[in-house]
Amino acid sequence: MGEGNLATLYSRFHSRTARLVECFKSSAPSTPAHGEACRALETEGREREIIKLQMYWGEFCRELVLRSAMGGWRTLAGNTLGPASVMRRHDVIRTARRMSNGAHPPWHVPSFCGNVVSQIGTQNQGQIQMGLGIVAPVQDLLDVRNYVVHPSQVTETAFRRVGMSYGQPRATPSALLSSEGPGGGTLFETWVENLRDAARAAIR
Repeated sequence: MGEGNLATLYSRFHSRTARLVECFKSSAPSTPAHGEACRALETEGREREIIKLQMYWGEFCRELVLRSAMGGWRTLAGNTLGPASVMRRHDVIRTARRMSNGAHPPWHVPSFCGNVVSQIGTQNQGQIQMGLGIVAPVQDLLDVRNYVVHPSQVTETAFRRVGMSYGQPRATPSALLSSEGPGGGTLFETWVENLRDAARAAIR
């Protein structure tokens, strides 16, 4: 069994995403002679933070499932979890692979994580399903990330749908996430806050 507090898992996610926000907001120094090159570097840097955000979210969800299965971890509400019916790390991962038909488990997908904790019987499965089920831009983030990493007609179509939903059908990934979000900061910052809210609710 494990021994610790799930709050440490959230704290790590929070600090990692704080660094992403800081890097995303920073601009490459620009000079008239090298303006285009500087803008390209800035775009590349922001796209890198988009990729990392999706990766960090998936890692948080995976570790939440694995630690919850292990038992011995305290929730934010102060409850110590007992072990799940499937508790060993490699057995949980094997179960997740089987549920994803042998492919790499999509830990970043809330419904998938909800199905895994239900299958292995974690004590906090209801809280995980509720928390990760909070409206968050998981699919939008994935569509943007996939277009950045695997540009194709299919991924561009999915990305354009995201852009249209925010009133920017022709924006680049960097420009879209740099635009103003509902809270006044960038859309990237808004998405980070949404994911943090879901993460915090899931460990309660």
